[in-house]
Amino acid sequence: MVFRKIKHITLGKGAKIAFITIFSILAIFYLAFLFVIPNVININSFVPQIQEMLSEYTTLKLELTNPKLSTTPDLGVKISADKISLDYSDNNPFFSIEDASIKVNLPSLILKHLNLDKIYIKKGDINLVFDKNKKYTIFNYIVEQKKETADTDEESSQNEEETPQLP
Repeated sequence: MVFRKIKHITLGKGAKIAFITIFSILAIFYLAFLFVIPNVININSFVPQIQEMLSEYTTLKLELTNPKLSTTPDLGVKISADKISLDYSDNNPFFSIEDASIKVNLPSLILKHLNLDKIYIKKGDINLVFDKNKKYTIFNYIVEQKKETADTDEESSQNEEETPQLP
């Protein structure tokens, strides 16, 4: 067998320094993502905002017990809680989950796509009740906003009809 002599490519001193610097900065950001961010972000501070957003659309009450945030090596975020429950406004339970976690892929969020990698639920209960009209009672607790959007759609379509079109 004949072996050819392969020329070795050598980087200049400046290129080596640039490569090492870029690699070091990326490594620092990655380690900060894994170890610093979960300790800096307090997910308990976001619970009132979540409850407020939920109250805009429903009259359900949200309870999160011991929520935690952790990061994963594949650039994911894992959100877990010991207990998540939604109760009707009369304090009857609607939905209850124990030892639940959700893993979200962060790079897909940059592309405006939600990718849930894993959903884990150890124990879950749901309380669906029918009323006399054979409809779920959960619909009684959802704030009706479709009427508002339907009214706005009708107004916008009327405005379009009134505006003259150019030939």
